[in-house]
Amino acid sequence: MDYSSSNQSEAVSDIVQRSNFSLSTIINIMIPVFISILIIGSIVGIILYFILQIQLSKIKKEFQQQISQLTEIISQKEAQREELEKRNCKGIWKDGICIRLTCLDSDANEKPNDIFIKGYVTFTNQNGTESTLNDECAQSGFQVNEMYCNVYPDGSGNAYPAKQTYDCPAGCSDGACIKR
Repeated sequence: MDYSSSNQSEAVSDIVQRSNFSLSTIINIMIPVFISILIIGSIVGIILYFILQIQLSKIKKEFQQQISQLTEIISQKEAQREELEKRNCKGIWKDGICIRLTCLDSDANEKPNDIFIKGYVTFTNQNGTESTLNDECAQSGFQVNEMYCNVYPDGSGNAYPAKQTYDCPAGCSDGACIKR
């Protein structure tokens, strides 16, 4: 059959009629196929979603376990570090800090004439606080309480303030013996 361009619509109609398929037949076949594809796709999507949720839950649980293990390791290492610092402390261990007991005598290099110089000792006490004690005259007015630093006998190098009383034959004034 020869169809001209003006008769194309008739040609299509003729082919459809000869093939015994109507548009409604095609639609009736395609709609259930399309619905079946949508249902299968949805079911596959739902299954994949739940599989991913299960996998994410497992990964999250493993991650939390690893964080817990790392936290425990860090805690143990911190305790070991503090114990080592405490063992190596050459002072007094207080609240996680090594406090060195220091002492400095301002007129220590002036012996034996240090009783004629008003001096002081600066020291760190067991609380880690720095304090100063001055040489001072005794109540009699003829003695001086000379402050000096003494070292602990344990070999730690820590020192503490001490006091020695000396006679001042010419008297004492403002924390020092008066020279004759």
